[in-house]
Amino acid sequence: MEIALCSKRKLGFLTGVVKRPSNDPFREAAWDTCNCLLICWIMHYVEQPIKRFVMYTRTAKEIWDYLQKHFSVSNGARKFMLNRELDELSQEDKPICEYFTDINSIYAHLVP
Repeated sequence: MEIALCSKRKLGFLTGVVKRPSNDPFREAAWDTCNCLLICWIMHYVEQPIKRFVMYTRTAKEIWDYLQKHFSVSNGARKFMLNRELDELSQEDKPICEYFTDINSIYAHLVP
């Protein structure tokens, strides 16, 4: 995805290099258009459960940061631990909101 966005000269929006201008209404509108385009592209490629977490986010950078924080795992041991805990987790007779909280707490403890 990074390569595709870089080829379209849009990666700077996600890294924060291209910030929303505040002194020129025309440039603000152009930035907003690019931001919405990036949000659409990202939403097209993520699965439905993930979309629910990021659908009300205002900028593509915020969505990108969330996705990197929660799904970018470079440490093999941490990845193994995450997979093991998620494999062992089951809803059993818990309400869905409690089960959901359990899943989120695993991510919160394992992702910096």
